[in-house]
Amino acid sequence: SHLWPRFEALRRKGSYLVVYRSGSGDITSSRRLMIEVQQAVKKRLKACGYDGTFGESIMDQLIQKLSDEHGVVNWEGVFKKHRGRFRTVAEASEILKKLEAGDVRLAETVAAVLEEEGISLLDSPEEVKRWLRQVIEHNGLQGVVFLWDEFTDFFKMDVPVTPLQELAHATGEIPFYLFLVTHRSLNQFSRIDDETRKKLSDRF
Repeated sequence: SHLWPRFEALRRKGSYLVVYRSGSGDITSSRRLMIEVQQAVKKRLKACGYDGTFGESIMDQLIQKLSDEHGVVNWEGVFKKHRGRFRTVAEASEILKKLEAGDVRLAETVAAVLEEEGISLLDSPEEVKRWLRQVIEHNGLQGVVFLWDEFTDFFKMDVPVTPLQELAHATGEIPFYLFLVTHRSLNQFSRIDDETRKKLSDRF
């Protein structure tokens, strides 16, 4: 309730994109976290009639690299080499279709395979913050409020929390507000050290 006056003050400034996401048990890597954030924002942009076709999210980069016949990625060859990593598809072309449909789990695997092949992506927290700034400016928004419910499971996973902290830092640079809803105190998560616990408590 003590945050409500600040919410009201933000709402009076103009249009905000409010994004809602629930569940974090499938966040197995920092990259997956950032892909999930971007995909949730894009989905909400579309639902609210805003333009989400600009810039390059991590998913957009993957689609571009796999579909560019004259690019540096020989996707057919890469697919054959790493065939065992893609048990749910029969052909390389199926992966592109699944990415275009928003398959985040597959995107995480494709990104890891490309990285192993020496093909880099712009997928750092800084790049995601830059993309969020584009979202806000391009659509004339006052900002983005991202509410992530049932976030408890994330802190049980062996995923670095530094990228999460970096996304939280975005608030100091752009009007992006990340609210994490957990149902346990941070003190109850044994895998988090005291220094990290203090940083998280200060930010969320």
